Amino acid sequence: MPRPRPIIVIPLVAGALACVLWLALRPVAPPPEAAHQPQSDLPPDVHFPVTVAIAEKGSLAKSIATNGVLRARGEMELFARVGGDVVGVYAQNGKHVGKGDLLVKLDDREQRLAFEKASTALLAAQIEYRALSTSEFLAGPDSAHVQEELARVRQRFADAESAFQAKKIDEPALARARREYEAANAYLLVDRGDIIANKSGLAAAQEAYTRAKLDLEATELRAPFAGYVGNLDLAVGKRVQAGSAVCTVVDLSTLLVDVDVIESEAPRVQPGQRAELTVAALPDKSFTGRVISRNPMIDPKTKTLRVTIELTNLPSSNSLMPGMYASVRIQTETLPNRLLVPKAALLVRDQRTLVFVAQQGLAKWHYVDVEDENERFIAIRSGIEPGDTIIIDGHYTLAHDARIRVTP
Repeated sequence: MPRPRPIIVIPLVAGALACVLWLALRPVAPPPEAAHQPQSDLPPDVHFPVTVAIAEKGSLAKSIATNGVLRARGEMELFARVGGDVVGVYAQNGKHVGKGDLLVKLDDREQRLAFEKASTALLAAQIEYRALSTSEFLAGPDSAHVQEELARVRQRFADAESAFQAKKIDEPALARARREYEAANAYLLVDRGDIIANKSGLAAAQEAYTRAKLDLEATELRAPFAGYVGNLDLAVGKRVQAGSAVCTVVDLSTLLVDVDVIESEAPRVQPGQRAELTVAALPDKSFTGRVISRNPMIDPKTKTLRVTIELTNLPSSNSLMPGMYASVRIQTETLPNRLLVPKAALLVRDQRTLVFVAQQGLAKWHYVDVEDENERFIAIRSGIEPGDTIIIDGHYTLAHDARIRVTP
C-alpha cells in the first residue's frame, strides 16, 4: 500500500501572516470628523422624512415664566347705604353704562320726608343766626377786655409753672392749671361766628340737612364710572337691606394681572419690561403687556415678589375677562446678534450637544457649543454657520450621513 503524502502547513501559515502584516502596515488616509460618528448602512432607497429651519442671526430674548389672575383696573362693588324697596332696575348684567347712569332706584318717601324736615330746621337756624350776628352781645377776640383776660390767664399759668419748678406745687396741680389755661384760651380766641352758629343751632341744623340729603341721594344707585354691570340680582319689589351688596361695576378698558416672581429672579424684573400672556380660555391667542409696578418688598411667607402687568393689546371683543387664569412670560433681557436655531434642533449624545445639518440630501452630524437659550431658541457659539439648514424634527434616530427627505 503506498504511503500517504504529508500536508504542508508551514507555507500556508506564513502566507496568512504576510497578509495580516500588509494590512496593518499599508498607508491609510486620516478619517474625517464623522469617522467616529454612526454611519448609515440602510439600503439606498430609504430616506428619512425631516423638517428643517435656517440658522439665522438675531436677538435672543430671555424671560421669566410665572402666572396670575386677570383683574380690571377699575372695579367697584356698590352697596345700599339705606334700606328700602326696589322701585326701578335700569341695568342688567353685561350692560355697558356711563358714569353717573342710574342703575337701581329705591323707594325714597321716608328719606324725602326727613330731607324736607331738615330743610325747614336749617332755614329756622339761618334766621336765628342772622338775628344774633347783628347784636353786640359777643365781644370779638380783638377787644381790650378779651386781651386783658388773655394776659391774666397766661400769667396765672406762668406762675404755676414757676411754682412747679420751685417745687411749691405738685404735678397734678400743674396739670389743672394747664387745663384751665387751655380752656380759657380756646374760649377767648374762638371765632365770633362759630359761637353764633352754635348758639343759634345753625351748626347742628346744617349737619342734619347734609345727612338727610345724603340719605335721599342714596336711594338712587348710580355708576361711579363707565363700565359693565355685573352681579346684579334685583327685581322691582325686592327689599334691600342697608349695607347689602347690589351690583358691581367693572371697567374693562384696561386689564391688569398680578404675578408672583420668585426671590432669586426678582432683581431681573423692572417696570417697563415687555410681557407675553396666554389664557386657558383662548389657547391659540397671545397678548402683550408691560410691567407697570413691582412691590418694594419680598413676601416673607412665600419668598416671592408681587409684580403688576398691564395688557397693551386688548381685543375689541370682551373675550378677556377679570378672573381668568393667565400664563405670563416677562422679558427681562435681550442678547443681540446671536446665531439662533429652534430649540427642538438640539440633541445630546455622549454628553455632548449636537445638531444635524441637511446637506445634499444627507444628515450631517455637527457638535455645537451652546451659548444661551430661551423657551423657543438656542444661541450657538460655534459648530455651525449662518444660513445652515438645521433639522428640527425627525432627527432623533438619525445617524451621520443618513439619507433624508425634507418635508414642508
